[in-house]
Amino acid sequence: MTEAAALFEKAMSYDKVGDNFMDVARVLRDMLDSYPDEFQKFISRSSLGRRKIYYLVEIDRAFRKLSVSKNRLMKIGWTKANILAKHIDATNAKELLELAENNSAHDLKILLAGGEPVANHHAVLHYFSPEDYQRYEKALLKYGAVRGRNGGLTNKEEALIKLIKKLT
Repeated sequence: MTEAAALFEKAMSYDKVGDNFMDVARVLRDMLDSYPDEFQKFISRSSLGRRKIYYLVEIDRAFRKLSVSKNRLMKIGWTKANILAKHIDATNAKELLELAENNSAHDLKILLAGGEPVANHHAVLHYFSPEDYQRYEKALLKYGAVRGRNGGLTNKEEALIKLIKKLT
């Protein structure tokens, strides 16, 4: 078996990203750097999703050269590691890792953008039928939400609050 085929098979064995995300990230980056055609084939066949695959590659790019223990990164998790990947280097690693360890992913994004997280904020998850989601989406668009490039909505929270204020 060639090295390219071995990397491809190893990558295909990862159907989920969990505590092994650094192993997955390393294999994916090695495949992208050395065998880009195999990497593209992997993307088309993997259940991981294109965006997540590229996030993992960026995580490996950022953290492989830093002396951060795998255990510490596992505790931080791949979502926060991905957020840090765009910012971290040898000069700020200690500070940013502590920030990630002490904040939610949502707050970490805000802090890294220079903002101040809101205390006691709440996350809400809703499940809609297709018909109800169309109504929901239409209302949010009317009150300021914007359709993004991928078809999803941005500024949903602000639009929903405008709608609620109008109704109350």
